[in-house]
Amino acid sequence: MSLLFIGSSRRTLTPLWTCSSCRRRISKLATAGTARPTYKLPETPARTRFAPSPTGYLHLGSLRTALFSYLLAKSTNGQFLLRIEDTDQPRTVADAETRIKEDLKWAGLHWDEGPDVGGPYGPYKQSERLDIYRDHATKLLDTGRAYRCFCPREKRNLGEAGLHASAGFKSHDCNRVSKDTSDGRAAHGDPFVVRLKLPEYTKRYRDLVFGNVASSKVSPMDADPVLMKSDNWPTYHLACVVDDHLMGITHVVRGSEWIPSVPTHHHLYDAFGWQPPTFGHVGLLTDLNGQKLSKRNFDLDISAFRNMGVLPDALSNFVALLGWSHTQKKDTMDLQELAKNFSTKFTKGDTKVSFDKLWFLQRQHAQRIITSAKTPDDVQSIIQPVLAALKQNCSSWVIPESGTPADQQDRLLQILKSDAPNYKNAGDFVERHKYTFDGPSAEDLISIKSPITVLGHLCHLSNLPEEVKPEVVNSSIVKVVQQVSAILSQEDPSLSTDEKGKRLRAHFSNVVQNTVSQNLREINVSDNEDLFVALKKSWAALLHKYIRWALVADTPGPDSASLITALGPMETLRRFDQAEKVALGQLGSNEMADVEK
Repeated sequence: MSLLFIGSSRRTLTPLWTCSSCRRRISKLATAGTARPTYKLPETPARTRFAPSPTGYLHLGSLRTALFSYLLAKSTNGQFLLRIEDTDQPRTVADAETRIKEDLKWAGLHWDEGPDVGGPYGPYKQSERLDIYRDHATKLLDTGRAYRCFCPREKRNLGEAGLHASAGFKSHDCNRVSKDTSDGRAAHGDPFVVRLKLPEYTKRYRDLVFGNVASSKVSPMDADPVLMKSDNWPTYHLACVVDDHLMGITHVVRGSEWIPSVPTHHHLYDAFGWQPPTFGHVGLLTDLNGQKLSKRNFDLDISAFRNMGVLPDALSNFVALLGWSHTQKKDTMDLQELAKNFSTKFTKGDTKVSFDKLWFLQRQHAQRIITSAKTPDDVQSIIQPVLAALKQNCSSWVIPESGTPADQQDRLLQILKSDAPNYKNAGDFVERHKYTFDGPSAEDLISIKSPITVLGHLCHLSNLPEEVKPEVVNSSIVKVVQQVSAILSQEDPSLSTDEKGKRLRAHFSNVVQNTVSQNLREINVSDNEDLFVALKKSWAALLHKYIRWALVADTPGPDSASLITALGPMETLRRFDQAEKVALGQLGSNEMADVEK
Protein backbone atom coordinates (compact mmCIF):
# COMPACT_ATOMS: atom_id res chain seq x y z
CA MET A 1 0.00 0.00 0.00
CA SER A 2 1.32 3.44 -0.88
CA LEU A 3 0.67 6.87 0.52
CA LEU A 4 -0.16 9.97 -1.49
CA PHE A 5 -0.11 13.52 -0.14
CA ILE A 6 -2.89 15.58 -1.68
CA GLY A 7 -2.17 19.24 -2.42
CA SER A 8 -4.52 22.13 -2.92
CA SER A 9 -3.24 22.39 -6.50
CA ARG A 10 -4.35 18.78 -7.10
CA ARG A 11 -0.80 17.82 -7.89
CA THR A 12 -0.21 14.17 -7.03
CA LEU A 13 3.11 13.31 -5.46
CA THR A 14 5.18 10.27 -6.24
CA PRO A 15 3.74 7.26 -4.36
CA LEU A 16 5.60 6.49 -1.18
CA TRP A 17 5.85 2.77 -0.48
CA THR A 18 5.73 1.72 3.12
CA CYS A 19 9.11 -0.01 3.31
CA SER A 20 11.17 1.06 6.32
CA SER A 21 13.94 2.51 4.15
CA CYS A 22 11.55 5.17 2.84
CA ARG A 23 9.86 6.19 6.07
CA ARG A 24 12.42 8.85 6.89
CA ARG A 25 11.57 10.63 3.63
CA ILE A 26 7.89 10.99 4.53
CA SER A 27 8.27 14.41 6.12
CA LYS A 28 10.19 15.87 3.16
CA LEU A 29 7.79 14.46 0.56
CA ALA A 30 4.80 15.57 2.58
CA THR A 31 5.83 19.19 2.59
CA ALA A 32 5.38 19.77 -1.14
CA GLY A 33 1.82 19.95 -2.42
CA THR A 34 0.01 19.44 0.89
CA ALA A 35 -2.75 21.69 2.08
CA ARG A 36 -1.62 23.86 4.95
CA PRO A 37 -2.74 22.27 8.22
CA THR A 38 -4.69 24.39 10.66
CA TYR A 39 -3.08 24.91 14.05
CA LYS A 40 -6.29 25.77 15.88
CA LEU A 41 -6.99 23.58 18.88
CA PRO A 42 -10.13 21.41 18.91
CA GLU A 43 -13.22 23.27 20.06
CA THR A 44 -14.28 20.34 22.24
CA PRO A 45 -12.22 18.59 24.96
CA ALA A 46 -9.70 16.19 23.46
CA ARG A 47 -9.22 12.68 24.81
CA THR A 48 -5.65 11.63 24.10
CA ARG A 49 -3.56 8.67 25.13
CA PHE A 50 0.01 7.56 25.52
CA ALA A 51 0.33 3.86 24.83
CA PRO A 52 3.89 2.62 25.43
CA SER A 53 5.04 -0.94 24.97
CA PRO A 54 7.02 -2.27 27.97
CA THR A 55 9.64 -3.73 25.65
CA GLY A 56 11.95 -0.90 26.68
CA TYR A 57 12.19 2.18 28.86
CA LEU A 58 10.85 5.68 28.30
CA HIS A 59 13.25 7.62 26.07
CA LEU A 60 13.40 11.14 24.70
CA GLY A 61 11.23 10.48 21.65
CA SER A 62 8.50 8.63 23.54
CA LEU A 63 8.44 11.31 26.26
CA ARG A 64 7.87 13.90 23.54
CA THR A 65 4.92 11.90 22.17
CA ALA A 66 3.48 11.58 25.67
CA LEU A 67 4.03 15.29 26.35
CA PHE A 68 2.34 16.46 23.14
CA SER A 69 -0.62 14.17 23.87
CA TYR A 70 -0.79 15.46 27.45
CA LEU A 71 -0.62 19.13 26.39
CA LEU A 72 -3.29 18.67 23.72
CA ALA A 73 -5.64 17.21 26.32
CA LYS A 74 -4.91 19.78 29.03
CA SER A 75 -5.06 22.77 26.68
CA THR A 76 -8.62 21.77 25.73
CA ASN A 77 -9.77 20.75 29.24
CA GLY A 78 -9.78 17.15 28.06
CA GLN A 79 -8.43 13.89 29.45
CA PHE A 80 -5.05 12.19 29.10
CA LEU A 81 -4.99 8.39 29.28
CA LEU A 82 -2.18 5.90 29.83
CA ARG A 83 -2.51 2.48 28.22
CA ILE A 84 0.10 -0.26 28.46
CA GLU A 85 0.39 -2.14 25.15
CA ASP A 86 2.01 -5.36 26.34
CA THR A 87 0.88 -7.81 23.64
CA ASP A 88 4.50 -8.46 22.58
CA GLN A 89 5.10 -10.75 25.53
CA PRO A 90 8.40 -12.37 24.37
CA ARG A 91 10.11 -8.95 24.20
CA THR A 92 8.64 -7.49 27.40
CA VAL A 93 11.25 -6.15 29.85
CA ALA A 94 10.45 -7.10 33.44
CA ASP A 95 10.67 -3.65 35.06
CA ALA A 96 9.87 -1.51 32.01
CA GLU A 97 6.22 -0.82 32.90
CA THR A 98 7.17 0.31 36.41
CA ARG A 99 9.99 2.51 35.13
CA ILE A 100 7.79 4.06 32.43
CA LYS A 101 5.11 5.02 34.97
CA GLU A 102 7.68 6.38 37.43
CA ASP A 103 9.36 8.50 34.75
CA LEU A 104 6.04 9.89 33.49
CA LYS A 105 5.01 10.88 37.02
CA TRP A 106 8.42 12.43 37.63
CA ALA A 107 7.98 14.52 34.47
CA GLY A 108 4.62 15.72 35.76
CA LEU A 109 2.52 13.84 33.18
CA HIS A 110 -0.17 12.43 35.45
CA TRP A 111 -2.87 10.46 33.62
CA ASP A 112 -6.60 10.90 34.23
CA GLU A 113 -7.32 7.27 33.40
CA GLY A 114 -5.04 4.27 33.28
CA PRO A 115 -3.22 1.65 35.37
CA ASP A 116 -3.12 2.41 39.10
CA VAL A 117 -5.77 5.12 38.52
CA GLY A 118 -8.62 3.24 36.88
CA GLY A 119 -11.42 4.71 34.81
CA PRO A 120 -14.66 3.77 33.07
CA TYR A 121 -12.99 2.07 30.09
CA GLY A 122 -10.55 -0.29 31.80
CA PRO A 123 -8.66 -2.40 32.08
CA TYR A 124 -5.91 -0.19 30.66
CA LYS A 125 -3.44 -3.00 30.05
CA GLN A 126 -3.82 -4.92 26.81
CA SER A 127 -2.84 -8.30 28.24
CA GLU A 128 -5.96 -8.00 30.41
CA ARG A 129 -8.22 -7.26 27.39
CA LEU A 130 -7.63 -10.38 25.27
CA ASP A 131 -11.28 -11.47 25.25
CA ILE A 132 -12.25 -8.03 23.89
CA TYR A 133 -9.90 -8.40 20.92
CA ARG A 134 -11.00 -11.96 20.20
CA ASP A 135 -14.65 -10.93 20.22
CA HIS A 136 -13.95 -8.10 17.77
CA ALA A 137 -11.89 -10.38 15.49
CA THR A 138 -14.86 -12.79 15.43
CA LYS A 139 -17.17 -9.93 14.44
CA LEU A 140 -14.95 -9.16 11.44
CA LEU A 141 -14.92 -12.83 10.44
CA ASP A 142 -18.72 -12.96 10.68
CA THR A 143 -19.14 -9.85 8.50
CA GLY A 144 -16.61 -11.04 5.92
CA ARG A 145 -14.21 -8.16 6.55
CA ALA A 146 -11.56 -10.58 7.82
CA TYR A 147 -10.59 -14.19 7.08
CA ARG A 148 -8.51 -17.01 8.50
CA CYS A 149 -5.14 -17.65 6.91
CA PHE A 150 -3.97 -21.28 7.26
CA CYS A 151 -0.70 -20.80 5.37
CA PRO A 152 2.38 -22.43 6.92
CA ARG A 153 4.36 -20.14 9.21
CA GLU A 154 7.11 -19.46 6.68
CA LYS A 155 4.57 -18.44 4.04
CA ARG A 156 2.72 -16.29 6.58
CA ASN A 157 5.98 -14.48 7.31
CA LEU A 158 6.58 -13.91 3.60
CA GLY A 159 3.05 -12.68 3.17
CA GLU A 160 3.42 -10.18 5.98
CA ALA A 161 6.45 -8.81 4.13
CA GLY A 162 4.41 -8.48 0.91
CA LEU A 163 6.31 -11.27 -0.90
CA HIS A 164 3.49 -13.67 -1.86
CA ALA A 165 4.12 -13.37 -5.57
CA SER A 166 7.87 -13.96 -5.38
CA ALA A 167 7.25 -16.97 -3.13
CA GLY A 168 5.28 -18.68 -5.87
CA PHE A 169 1.70 -18.21 -4.72
CA LYS A 170 -0.88 -15.45 -5.02
CA SER A 171 -1.92 -12.96 -2.40
CA HIS A 172 -5.18 -13.62 -0.59
CA ASP A 173 -5.29 -17.36 -1.43
CA CYS A 174 -6.85 -18.12 1.96
CA ASN A 175 -9.41 -15.40 1.33
CA ARG A 176 -10.88 -17.63 -1.38
CA VAL A 177 -11.59 -20.46 1.06
CA SER A 178 -15.32 -20.80 1.83
CA LYS A 179 -16.57 -19.86 5.29
CA ASP A 180 -17.73 -23.42 5.97
CA THR A 181 -14.32 -24.84 5.07
CA SER A 182 -12.57 -22.17 7.17
CA ASP A 183 -14.84 -22.83 10.17
CA GLY A 184 -14.28 -26.57 9.82
CA ARG A 185 -10.51 -26.31 9.71
CA ALA A 186 -10.52 -23.98 12.71
CA ALA A 187 -12.75 -26.39 14.66
CA HIS A 188 -10.41 -29.23 13.68
CA GLY A 189 -7.52 -27.35 15.32
CA ASP A 190 -5.58 -26.25 12.25
CA PRO A 191 -3.37 -23.26 13.19
CA PHE A 192 -4.28 -19.96 11.59
CA VAL A 193 -3.98 -16.19 11.80
CA VAL A 194 -6.78 -13.71 11.20
CA ARG A 195 -6.17 -11.21 8.40
CA LEU A 196 -7.98 -8.01 7.48
CA LYS A 197 -9.45 -8.09 3.97
CA LEU A 198 -8.10 -4.88 2.44
CA PRO A 199 -10.59 -3.12 0.15
CA GLU A 200 -9.57 -1.74 -3.23
CA TYR A 201 -10.34 1.92 -2.71
CA THR A 202 -8.50 5.04 -1.62
CA LYS A 203 -8.80 6.36 1.92
CA ARG A 204 -8.23 10.04 2.65
CA TYR A 205 -7.62 11.61 6.00
CA ARG A 206 -6.41 14.91 7.37
CA ASP A 207 -3.23 14.85 9.43
CA LEU A 208 -2.60 17.55 12.04
CA VAL A 209 0.95 17.92 10.74
CA PHE A 210 0.95 16.91 7.07
CA GLY A 211 -2.45 18.12 5.99
CA ASN A 212 -4.42 16.02 3.47
CA VAL A 213 -3.09 12.47 3.06
CA ALA A 214 -4.49 9.53 1.12
CA SER A 215 -3.65 5.85 0.68
CA SER A 216 -3.67 4.50 -2.83
CA LYS A 217 -5.56 1.47 -4.05
CA VAL A 218 -4.27 -1.88 -2.88
CA SER A 219 -1.29 -3.20 -4.80
CA PRO A 220 -1.06 -6.89 -5.80
CA MET A 221 2.11 -6.96 -3.73
CA ASP A 222 0.35 -5.88 -0.55
CA ALA A 223 -0.33 -8.58 2.04
CA ASP A 224 -3.52 -8.36 4.07
CA PRO A 225 -2.35 -7.37 7.57
CA VAL A 226 -2.57 -9.88 10.41
CA LEU A 227 -5.02 -8.97 13.18
CA MET A 228 -4.83 -12.06 15.40
CA LYS A 229 -1.75 -14.26 15.61
CA SER A 230 -1.79 -18.03 15.73
CA ASP A 231 -1.35 -17.92 19.53
CA ASN A 232 -4.71 -16.07 19.70
CA TRP A 233 -3.03 -12.79 20.76
CA PRO A 234 -3.80 -9.59 18.84
CA THR A 235 -1.34 -7.63 16.75
CA TYR A 236 -0.74 -3.95 17.35
CA HIS A 237 -3.17 -2.95 14.57
CA LEU A 238 -6.26 -4.63 16.00
CA ALA A 239 -5.57 -3.91 19.67
CA CYS A 240 -4.75 -0.26 19.03
CA VAL A 241 -7.84 0.46 16.92
CA VAL A 242 -10.23 -1.39 19.22
CA ASP A 243 -8.85 0.28 22.33
CA ASP A 244 -8.79 3.79 20.86
CA HIS A 245 -12.43 3.45 19.86
CA LEU A 246 -13.71 1.86 23.06
CA MET A 247 -11.78 4.37 25.19
CA GLY A 248 -13.18 7.34 23.27
CA ILE A 249 -9.82 8.63 21.99
CA THR A 250 -10.39 11.69 19.79
CA HIS A 251 -6.79 12.57 18.86
CA VAL A 252 -3.70 10.40 18.37
CA VAL A 253 -0.26 12.05 18.37
CA ARG A 254 2.65 9.77 17.43
CA GLY A 255 5.89 9.62 15.46
CA SER A 256 5.95 9.93 11.67
CA GLU A 257 7.28 6.37 11.41
CA TRP A 258 3.68 5.27 12.04
CA ILE A 259 2.26 7.02 8.96
CA PRO A 260 2.38 3.80 6.88
CA SER A 261 0.03 2.17 9.42
CA VAL A 262 -2.69 4.81 9.05
CA PRO A 263 -4.40 3.25 5.97
CA THR A 264 -4.63 -0.13 7.72
CA HIS A 265 -6.14 1.53 10.76
CA HIS A 266 -8.61 3.52 8.68
CA HIS A 267 -9.73 0.37 6.89
CA LEU A 268 -10.20 -1.27 10.26
CA TYR A 269 -12.36 1.63 11.45
CA ASP A 270 -14.41 1.26 8.28
CA ALA A 271 -14.74 -2.48 8.81
CA PHE A 272 -16.19 -1.90 12.28
CA GLY A 273 -18.29 1.08 11.16
CA TRP A 274 -16.50 3.44 13.54
CA GLN A 275 -15.35 7.04 13.22
CA PRO A 276 -11.52 7.23 13.36
CA PRO A 277 -9.74 9.73 15.61
CA THR A 278 -7.74 12.66 14.28
CA PHE A 279 -4.10 11.71 13.69
CA GLY A 280 -1.03 13.91 14.05
CA HIS A 281 2.40 12.55 13.13
CA VAL A 282 5.48 14.41 14.37
CA GLY A 283 8.93 14.09 12.79
CA LEU A 284 11.84 12.05 14.06
CA LEU A 285 14.52 13.30 16.45
CA THR A 286 18.03 13.31 15.01
CA ASP A 287 21.51 14.30 16.10
CA LEU A 288 23.22 17.36 14.64
CA ASN A 289 24.41 15.26 11.68
CA GLY A 290 20.86 14.26 10.80
CA GLN A 291 21.19 10.70 12.09
CA LYS A 292 18.33 9.23 14.09
CA LEU A 293 19.08 9.41 17.80
CA SER A 294 20.33 6.19 19.30
CA LYS A 295 21.74 5.10 22.63
CA ARG A 296 25.21 5.65 21.21
CA ASN A 297 24.53 9.33 20.65
CA PHE A 298 22.55 10.35 23.68
CA ASP A 299 19.05 8.96 23.04
CA LEU A 300 19.11 8.17 26.74
CA ASP A 301 16.12 6.87 28.60
CA ILE A 302 14.49 9.33 30.95
CA SER A 303 16.00 7.72 34.03
CA ALA A 304 19.42 8.73 32.72
CA PHE A 305 18.36 12.39 32.57
CA ARG A 306 17.00 12.06 36.10
CA ASN A 307 20.33 10.64 37.24
CA MET A 308 22.11 13.61 35.67
CA GLY A 309 20.06 15.91 37.90
CA VAL A 310 17.88 17.38 35.16
CA LEU A 311 14.77 19.05 36.58
CA PRO A 312 11.35 17.77 35.43
CA ASP A 313 10.25 21.20 34.17
CA ALA A 314 13.53 21.69 32.31
CA LEU A 315 13.29 18.36 30.50
CA SER A 316 9.61 18.78 29.63
CA ASN A 317 10.31 22.31 28.38
CA PHE A 318 13.26 21.05 26.31
CA VAL A 319 11.28 18.16 24.81
CA ALA A 320 8.31 20.39 23.98
CA LEU A 321 10.51 22.65 21.85
CA LEU A 322 11.67 19.69 19.72
CA GLY A 323 9.40 20.08 16.71
CA TRP A 324 6.82 22.51 18.12
CA SER A 325 6.55 26.26 17.55
CA HIS A 326 5.01 28.88 19.81
CA THR A 327 4.37 32.61 19.71
CA GLN A 328 5.80 33.55 23.11
CA LYS A 329 8.78 35.88 23.56
CA LYS A 330 10.62 33.38 25.74
CA ASP A 331 11.25 29.66 25.49
CA THR A 332 11.28 29.00 29.24
CA MET A 333 7.90 27.56 30.26
CA ASP A 334 6.74 25.14 32.92
CA LEU A 335 4.02 22.54 32.25
CA GLN A 336 1.17 24.93 33.04
CA GLU A 337 2.59 27.58 30.70
CA LEU A 338 3.17 24.98 27.97
CA ALA A 339 -0.46 23.88 28.20
CA LYS A 340 -1.66 27.49 28.18
CA ASN A 341 0.35 28.34 25.03
CA PHE A 342 -0.03 25.00 23.24
CA SER A 343 -1.10 24.64 19.62
CA THR A 344 -0.71 21.93 16.98
CA LYS A 345 1.94 23.88 15.09
CA PHE A 346 4.34 20.97 14.71
CA THR A 347 7.38 20.85 12.44
CA LYS A 348 6.86 18.63 9.39
CA GLY A 349 10.48 17.58 9.05
CA ASP A 350 12.83 15.86 11.46
CA THR A 351 14.20 17.83 14.42
CA LYS A 352 17.90 18.09 15.25
CA VAL A 353 18.61 17.85 18.97
CA SER A 354 21.18 20.09 20.66
CA PHE A 355 21.57 19.41 24.36
CA ASP A 356 23.05 22.87 24.93
CA LYS A 357 19.46 24.11 24.99
CA LEU A 358 18.61 21.62 27.74
CA TRP A 359 21.26 23.00 30.08
CA PHE A 360 20.24 26.57 29.32
CA LEU A 361 16.65 25.73 30.27
CA GLN A 362 17.90 23.82 33.32
CA ARG A 363 19.55 26.96 34.69
CA GLN A 364 16.50 29.07 33.90
CA HIS A 365 14.10 26.73 35.67
CA ALA A 366 16.43 26.18 38.63
CA GLN A 367 16.78 29.92 39.16
CA ARG A 368 13.02 30.41 38.91
CA ILE A 369 12.28 27.61 41.38
CA ILE A 370 14.95 28.64 43.90
CA THR A 371 14.34 32.39 43.90
CA SER A 372 10.57 32.03 44.22
CA ALA A 373 10.77 29.45 47.03
CA LYS A 374 9.51 30.62 50.41
CA THR A 375 10.25 27.41 52.29
CA PRO A 376 12.23 24.24 51.55
CA ASP A 377 8.95 22.52 50.66
CA ASP A 378 8.76 24.75 47.58
CA VAL A 379 12.07 23.49 46.21
CA GLN A 380 12.13 19.77 47.05
CA SER A 381 12.81 18.88 43.39
CA ILE A 382 16.25 20.46 43.92
CA ILE A 383 16.87 19.93 47.63
CA GLN A 384 16.39 16.17 47.56
CA PRO A 385 18.97 15.56 44.77
CA VAL A 386 21.40 17.93 46.51
CA LEU A 387 20.98 16.06 49.80
CA ALA A 388 21.63 12.78 47.97
CA ALA A 389 24.77 14.23 46.37
CA LEU A 390 25.91 15.54 49.76
CA LYS A 391 25.44 12.12 51.31
CA GLN A 392 27.54 10.58 48.56
CA ASN A 393 30.25 13.22 48.18
CA CYS A 394 30.32 15.26 51.39
CA SER A 395 29.74 12.77 54.16
CA SER A 396 31.27 15.13 56.70
CA TRP A 397 28.91 18.00 55.87
CA VAL A 398 28.50 19.87 59.13
CA ILE A 399 25.01 19.36 60.51
CA PRO A 400 23.63 22.68 61.82
CA GLU A 401 23.56 23.07 65.58
CA SER A 402 19.95 22.04 66.02
CA GLY A 403 20.59 18.88 64.02
CA THR A 404 17.01 18.73 62.79
CA PRO A 405 16.25 17.86 59.13
CA ALA A 406 14.05 20.96 58.87
CA ASP A 407 16.88 23.24 59.98
CA GLN A 408 19.27 21.46 57.64
CA GLN A 409 16.97 22.03 54.66
CA ASP A 410 16.34 25.63 55.69
CA ARG A 411 20.07 26.35 55.67
CA LEU A 412 20.49 24.50 52.39
CA LEU A 413 17.82 26.71 50.83
CA GLN A 414 19.84 29.74 51.92
CA ILE A 415 22.92 28.42 50.11
CA LEU A 416 20.86 27.66 47.00
CA LYS A 417 19.37 31.16 46.96
CA SER A 418 22.78 32.78 47.27
CA ASP A 419 23.99 31.12 44.05
CA ALA A 420 20.76 30.38 42.14
CA PRO A 421 21.91 31.64 38.68
CA ASN A 422 24.77 29.12 38.62
CA TYR A 423 22.81 25.99 39.51
CA LYS A 424 23.30 23.27 36.88
CA ASN A 425 22.59 20.05 38.71
CA ALA A 426 23.01 18.59 42.19
CA GLY A 427 26.42 17.02 41.63
CA ASP A 428 27.87 20.16 40.06
CA PHE A 429 26.40 22.34 42.81
CA VAL A 430 27.86 20.20 45.61
CA GLU A 431 31.27 20.17 43.92
CA ARG A 432 31.11 23.93 43.35
CA HIS A 433 30.29 24.49 47.02
CA LYS A 434 32.32 21.70 48.57
CA TYR A 435 33.95 24.09 51.05
CA THR A 436 30.58 25.56 51.93
CA PHE A 437 29.32 22.14 52.92
CA ASP A 438 32.39 20.38 54.27
CA GLY A 439 34.55 23.35 55.16
CA PRO A 440 38.16 23.76 54.04
CA SER A 441 40.83 21.75 55.82
CA ALA A 442 44.00 23.34 57.20
CA GLU A 443 45.81 21.93 54.15
CA ASP A 444 43.31 23.62 51.85
CA LEU A 445 43.86 26.95 53.57
CA ILE A 446 47.64 26.59 53.46
CA SER A 447 47.60 25.76 49.74
CA ILE A 448 46.01 29.13 48.94
CA LYS A 449 48.90 31.42 49.82
CA SER A 450 47.57 34.82 48.89
CA PRO A 451 44.70 35.04 51.40
CA ILE A 452 46.94 33.61 54.14
CA THR A 453 49.10 36.71 53.91
CA VAL A 454 46.16 38.99 54.67
CA LEU A 455 47.25 39.25 58.30
CA GLY A 456 50.76 40.01 57.13
CA HIS A 457 49.51 42.79 54.89
CA LEU A 458 47.47 44.23 57.70
CA CYS A 459 50.45 44.16 60.02
CA HIS A 460 52.82 45.79 57.56
CA LEU A 461 50.85 48.55 55.93
CA SER A 462 53.36 51.32 55.42
CA ASN A 463 51.69 53.77 57.81
CA LEU A 464 50.39 51.33 60.40
CA PRO A 465 51.87 51.81 63.87
CA GLU A 466 54.27 49.16 65.15
CA GLU A 467 51.91 48.33 68.02
CA VAL A 468 49.61 46.49 65.59
CA LYS A 469 50.39 42.78 65.81
CA PRO A 470 48.68 39.79 64.18
CA GLU A 471 46.81 39.18 67.42
CA VAL A 472 45.41 42.71 67.33
CA VAL A 473 44.37 42.40 63.70
CA ASN A 474 42.82 39.00 64.36
CA SER A 475 40.69 40.58 67.06
CA SER A 476 38.84 42.31 64.21
CA ILE A 477 37.76 38.94 62.93
CA VAL A 478 36.74 37.76 66.38
CA LYS A 479 34.69 40.90 66.95
CA VAL A 480 32.99 40.53 63.56
CA VAL A 481 32.04 36.96 64.33
CA GLN A 482 30.85 37.86 67.82
CA GLN A 483 28.66 40.69 66.53
CA VAL A 484 27.25 38.53 63.76
CA SER A 485 26.53 35.76 66.26
CA ALA A 486 24.73 38.26 68.45
CA ILE A 487 22.63 39.39 65.50
CA LEU A 488 21.71 35.79 64.67
CA SER A 489 20.91 34.87 68.26
CA GLN A 490 18.69 37.92 68.70
CA GLU A 491 16.58 37.10 65.65
CA ASP A 492 13.01 35.94 66.08
CA PRO A 493 13.20 32.10 66.01
CA SER A 494 10.07 32.04 63.86
CA LEU A 495 11.99 33.70 61.02
CA SER A 496 13.19 31.45 58.22
CA THR A 497 16.87 31.16 57.40
CA ASP A 498 16.15 33.13 54.24
CA GLU A 499 14.72 36.03 56.25
CA LYS A 500 17.61 35.88 58.71
CA GLY A 501 20.05 35.95 55.80
CA LYS A 502 18.41 39.06 54.34
CA ARG A 503 18.69 40.89 57.67
CA LEU A 504 22.29 39.85 58.18
CA ARG A 505 23.28 40.96 54.67
CA ALA A 506 21.76 44.36 55.44
CA HIS A 507 24.05 44.75 58.49
CA PHE A 508 27.16 42.79 57.54
CA SER A 509 29.16 45.55 55.83
CA ASN A 510 28.36 47.94 58.67
CA VAL A 511 29.54 45.36 61.18
CA VAL A 512 32.89 45.08 59.37
CA GLN A 513 33.27 48.85 59.02
CA ASN A 514 32.38 49.52 62.65
CA THR A 515 34.74 46.80 63.88
CA VAL A 516 37.64 48.22 61.89
CA SER A 517 36.87 51.73 63.19
CA GLN A 518 36.86 50.44 66.75
CA ASN A 519 40.21 48.68 66.26
CA LEU A 520 41.77 51.80 64.76
CA ARG A 521 40.60 53.90 67.69
CA GLU A 522 42.07 51.35 70.10
CA ILE A 523 45.52 51.90 68.56
CA ASN A 524 45.12 55.70 68.52
CA VAL A 525 44.91 56.17 64.77
CA SER A 526 41.66 58.12 64.85
CA ASP A 527 43.48 61.37 65.63
CA ASN A 528 44.83 61.48 62.07
CA GLU A 529 41.70 61.69 59.92
CA ASP A 530 43.41 61.09 56.56
CA LEU A 531 45.28 58.07 57.90
CA PHE A 532 42.10 56.84 59.61
CA VAL A 533 40.08 56.93 56.36
CA ALA A 534 42.84 55.28 54.31
CA LEU A 535 43.47 52.52 56.82
CA LYS A 536 39.77 51.89 57.38
CA LYS A 537 39.23 51.30 53.66
CA SER A 538 42.28 49.06 53.28
CA TRP A 539 41.67 47.19 56.52
CA ALA A 540 37.97 46.54 55.68
CA ALA A 541 38.78 45.25 52.18
CA LEU A 542 41.43 42.89 53.46
CA LEU A 543 39.21 41.80 56.31
CA HIS A 544 36.45 40.86 53.85
CA LYS A 545 39.02 38.85 51.87
CA TYR A 546 40.28 37.14 54.99
CA ILE A 547 36.74 36.21 56.08
CA ARG A 548 36.07 34.58 52.71
CA TRP A 549 39.34 32.66 52.86
CA ALA A 550 38.59 31.45 56.39
CA LEU A 551 35.06 30.30 55.51
CA VAL A 552 35.50 28.66 52.09
CA ALA A 553 39.19 28.94 51.14
CA ASP A 554 38.43 31.95 48.90
CA THR A 555 36.34 29.89 46.43
CA PRO A 556 33.32 31.29 44.51
CA GLY A 557 29.91 30.97 46.07
CA PRO A 558 27.53 32.73 48.43
CA ASP A 559 28.45 36.07 49.97
CA SER A 560 29.94 35.95 53.46
CA ALA A 561 26.75 36.98 55.22
CA SER A 562 24.80 34.22 53.49
CA LEU A 563 27.52 31.72 54.34
CA ILE A 564 27.54 32.67 58.01
CA THR A 565 23.75 32.48 58.15
CA ALA A 566 23.72 29.04 56.54
CA LEU A 567 26.58 27.68 58.63
CA GLY A 568 25.36 29.02 61.94
CA PRO A 569 27.45 30.66 64.71
CA MET A 570 29.13 27.51 66.01
CA GLU A 571 30.43 26.28 62.66
CA THR A 572 31.45 29.80 61.67
CA LEU A 573 33.52 30.17 64.85
CA ARG A 574 35.08 26.74 64.29
CA ARG A 575 36.26 27.75 60.83
CA PHE A 576 37.68 31.04 62.07
CA ASP A 577 39.47 29.23 64.88
CA GLN A 578 41.13 26.97 62.31
CA ALA A 579 41.94 29.89 60.00
CA GLU A 580 43.57 31.84 62.85
CA LYS A 581 45.88 28.95 63.69
CA VAL A 582 46.82 28.44 60.03
CA ALA A 583 47.40 32.15 59.38
CA LEU A 584 49.53 32.79 62.44
CA GLY A 585 51.47 29.58 61.95
CA GLN A 586 52.30 30.41 58.32
CA LEU A 587 53.65 33.89 58.92
CA GLY A 588 57.24 32.80 59.35
CA SER A 589 60.35 34.46 57.99
CA ASN A 590 59.84 33.28 54.40
CA GLU A 591 56.24 34.51 54.22
CA MET A 592 57.18 37.81 55.82
CA ALA A 593 59.86 38.27 53.17
CA ASP A 594 57.28 37.65 50.44
CA VAL A 595 54.96 40.19 52.06
CA GLU A 596 57.65 42.84 52.22
CA LYS A 597 58.44 42.32 48.54
